[in-house]
Amino acid sequence: MIFKVIPTRLELVPGETKEIVMEGYGAKPQLVEELLTCFSIIGKTSGKDRIMKFKIKCEFIAPLVSFSARDLIFRCEHDGNEVQLKQYRSIIISNVSSLDVTSHMNLASPFFLVDQETGCNVSELQANIKTGESLQIKVLFDTSFKDNLHNEIINRVLTICYAEHQHNVSFKF
Repeated sequence: MIFKVIPTRLELVPGETKEIVMEGYGAKPQLVEELLTCFSIIGKTSGKDRIMKFKIKCEFIAPLVSFSARDLIFRCEHDGNEVQLKQYRSIIISNVSSLDVTSHMNLASPFFLVDQETGCNVSELQANIKTGESLQIKVLFDTSFKDNLHNEIINRVLTICYAEHQHNVSFKF
């Protein structure tokens, strides 16, 4: 079942009106159609009568978001004297869909997201991107987590989830 009605049952007295909520879930972008039938039970009778029946159509869409890059590469070289402690890269996320999207971003240390409002380095960030707008996300690589000069490859993934859809996007660092 794609749609559900909340509450599933309700009691009405003559002349009363109540609000119901209909929720729909689509696992993939598609046009779906379902038949909704409402029944009434009057008093304490055991039978029920159909009072309305109608089709529900809904088009589930995937968030159409474009990215300025598919991965970000950081390179830190130590010459034994001077150490560059912080490196920054940016990625631009553009909402090209017909709906606003709320994105939740998550990234593990030694990489951090820079909160544009506060300037703080955070591991999680949430942003609302309106239709047709772009958002620049600044990513920090903090090399001070390591106190030796050994070569190391650090792989992390920035995961972006959308509140309005089950679609996730990942970036490799």
